[in-house]
Amino acid sequence: MDHKSENIFYELIARRDFVDWVKHPSGERNYFWQKWIKEHPDDQESFLKAREFVERLQVKQHHLDGAELDSMLDKVIAADGPPSVRATFSKAQGFFGQWLKVAAILVLCLMLALISGEVLMETEVISPQEITWKSAENPRGRKSKINLPDGTIVHLNYESKLVFPEQFAASRRIVQLDGEAFFEVAHDARRPFIVQTEGMETQVLGTSFNVKAPKYSDGTEVSLVTGKVRVKLDNLKEQLLAPGEQITYHAQSGVFSRRNFNIAQVTAWKEGVIIFTDTDFEAFIDKLSKWYGVDFQVYGSTPKNWKVNGRYENEKLEDILTGMQFMYDVKFQIDGKNVTLKFDP
Repeated sequence: MDHKSENIFYELIARRDFVDWVKHPSGERNYFWQKWIKEHPDDQESFLKAREFVERLQVKQHHLDGAELDSMLDKVIAADGPPSVRATFSKAQGFFGQWLKVAAILVLCLMLALISGEVLMETEVISPQEITWKSAENPRGRKSKINLPDGTIVHLNYESKLVFPEQFAASRRIVQLDGEAFFEVAHDARRPFIVQTEGMETQVLGTSFNVKAPKYSDGTEVSLVTGKVRVKLDNLKEQLLAPGEQITYHAQSGVFSRRNFNIAQVTAWKEGVIIFTDTDFEAFIDKLSKWYGVDFQVYGSTPKNWKVNGRYENEKLEDILTGMQFMYDVKFQIDGKNVTLKFDP
């Protein structure tokens, strides 16, 4: 890590609210830290490393009286750690209460353990420098397939981003998704595979499923095709899905629902298939815009009875719009990434 990234990492693991959130995520805490990462996109790698570090670290706790706590705090502040961290906790000493001091010392012990290399892990010793995070991101009009280091295959849809480590840890396989992806998870009974999205965590051992967490929306949808998954919804009860079941969760309202779904319709996108079912004009244009990466200009009044039904497999945009001409009185022109639609008055 460079100097700036190192400072961000230490500042995060030194924050009690960050540590509390990692250990006990909730709707309000999730919203705060999801907003934080969106406002600090350049610090995403440090954020993920800090989260991974806190999640996997185990610390032996001891009962100390007030004098022992004060003595330990003085020694820790004087230790040879990152300057920004020493300054942070020097200020904290002046106004934090006794109960916060205990939390501060625990966090500082984590940092000292990291600096000295005396870190207790579940199954292995790992430092943040050893976690190299990678990302794959698709703009409008692009879909891709990603082979993860454990053999898992991820089909990433347009306007989607996947963040994953270069090598998975020995105890868990964690990835983060913003957008939509279909996962074919390599079976590993010792290491659960976890997909983190806004307000939701989907955990499996080996299965195939679709996760849809669109940008600018707090709704997340998990659709199970094969195997079983365990879905954690903030502070709500965990949900176990069977093949053919789908769960939708809205983080802001805390409302979720589960239902059966049409597997072919939900997963068709990864095979290059667009399916329209009684689709109105706005949804039709929005889908084509994202699928083909184009911008539409519309002139005239669109038909009020516009409903499109159809299945298009690896079709050219021109062919789809040509078909629309037989159904509606519309003319189109494609000029690179710009598409013009004209409806007669």
